[in-house]
Amino acid sequence: MLAVELIDEARGNGARLIPACDVLNISAITYQRWVNNGNVLEYKRPTVVRPTPKNTLTEAEKEKL
Repeated sequence: MLAVELIDEARGNGARLIPACDVLNISAITYQRWVNNGNVLEYKRPTVVRPTPKNTLTEAEKEKL
Protein backbone atom coordinates (compact mmCIF):
# COMPACT_ATOMS: atom_id res chain seq x y z
CA MET A 1 0.00 0.00 0.00
CA LEU A 2 1.51 3.26 -1.13
CA ALA A 3 0.39 5.31 1.88
CA VAL A 4 2.05 2.90 4.30
CA GLU A 5 5.26 2.94 2.23
CA LEU A 6 5.33 6.74 2.22
CA ILE A 7 4.72 6.98 5.95
CA ASP A 8 7.36 4.34 6.68
CA GLU A 9 9.87 6.20 4.50
CA ALA A 10 9.12 9.47 6.28
CA ARG A 11 9.47 7.79 9.67
CA GLY A 12 12.76 6.25 8.54
CA ASN A 13 13.99 9.76 7.80
CA GLY A 14 13.08 10.99 11.26
CA ALA A 15 9.46 12.12 10.92
CA ARG A 16 7.00 11.36 13.68
CA LEU A 17 3.93 9.24 12.96
CA ILE A 18 1.17 11.81 13.44
CA PRO A 19 2.68 14.54 11.23
CA ALA A 20 3.50 11.96 8.55
CA CYS A 21 -0.12 10.75 8.59
CA ASP A 22 -1.43 14.32 8.57
CA VAL A 23 0.35 14.97 5.25
CA LEU A 24 -1.70 12.15 3.69
CA ASN A 25 -4.92 13.17 5.48
CA ILE A 26 -5.25 9.94 7.44
CA SER A 27 -5.25 9.49 11.18
CA ALA A 28 -2.52 7.68 13.05
CA ILE A 29 -5.19 5.24 14.23
CA THR A 30 -5.98 4.37 10.59
CA TYR A 31 -2.29 3.74 9.92
CA GLN A 32 -2.10 1.51 12.98
CA ARG A 33 -5.18 -0.41 11.77
CA TRP A 34 -3.48 -0.97 8.40
CA VAL A 35 -0.17 -2.13 9.90
CA ASN A 36 0.28 -4.90 12.46
CA ASN A 37 3.78 -5.67 13.77
CA GLY A 38 5.34 -4.15 10.66
CA ASN A 39 3.12 -6.12 8.26
CA VAL A 40 0.52 -4.43 6.06
CA LEU A 41 -2.82 -6.13 6.62
CA GLU A 42 -5.03 -7.26 3.74
CA TYR A 43 -7.92 -4.96 2.81
CA LYS A 44 -10.89 -7.08 3.93
CA ARG A 45 -13.83 -4.80 3.34
CA PRO A 46 -14.95 -6.27 -0.02
CA THR A 47 -14.71 -9.85 1.26
CA VAL A 48 -16.81 -9.45 4.41
CA VAL A 49 -20.03 -11.45 4.40
CA ARG A 50 -22.89 -9.14 5.26
CA PRO A 51 -26.34 -10.30 6.40
CA THR A 52 -29.35 -9.68 4.17
CA PRO A 53 -31.32 -6.65 5.35
CA LYS A 54 -34.62 -7.44 7.10
CA ASN A 55 -36.59 -5.22 4.71
CA THR A 56 -35.39 -6.95 1.52
CA LEU A 57 -38.18 -7.96 -0.83
CA THR A 58 -38.79 -11.66 -1.35
CA GLU A 59 -38.69 -13.08 -4.88
CA ALA A 60 -42.51 -13.26 -4.92
CA GLU A 61 -42.78 -9.59 -3.93
CA LYS A 62 -40.27 -8.64 -6.64
CA GLU A 63 -42.32 -10.50 -9.27
CA LYS A 64 -45.50 -8.66 -8.24
CA LEU A 65 -43.79 -5.35 -8.85
